[in-house]
Amino acid sequence: MRYWYFMDRQQIDAKTEYNLDEYLNRLLHSNVLGILRCDVYGNIFDANDAFLEIIGYSRDEMNRGEVKWTEITPPEHRAVDEQAIQQLRETGHALPFQKEYLNKRGQRVPVTIGVTALDGIRPQIQRRGGGDRGSMGLCIHVMGQ
Repeated sequence: MRYWYFMDRQQIDAKTEYNLDEYLNRLLHSNVLGILRCDVYGNIFDANDAFLEIIGYSRDEMNRGEVKWTEITPPEHRAVDEQAIQQLRETGHALPFQKEYLNKRGQRVPVTIGVTALDGIRPQIQRRGGGDRGSMGLCIHVMGQ
């Protein structure tokens, strides 16, 4: 399993050489864990190479809209996804949870997921059908199971 240490807001503020955008950009491009920007309806708008490697799809396939997280989630994990979406709507984030994705070859890939809404997006998530383009997921592939 890959682990990542997250700095809290005070630690980031204390390190004046970091601005939050730069920090998030570095995290995205570090590929130490899979990161995707998606909505609650399954659309994936962007993902880093680590996430694409976990699910076995190419960036071109993602960009063409051929990959939806709802379609690569086995049916028995949909209830936990719905709970996470409810938490996201109520609080702006979902506590980490475990599930599986089906990779491109149909193999099950165990992952731990954490989700947060980007600034200004939570009201849109609360309105069903309202442009939820800003949800962001962090995906950690659980290896060796």
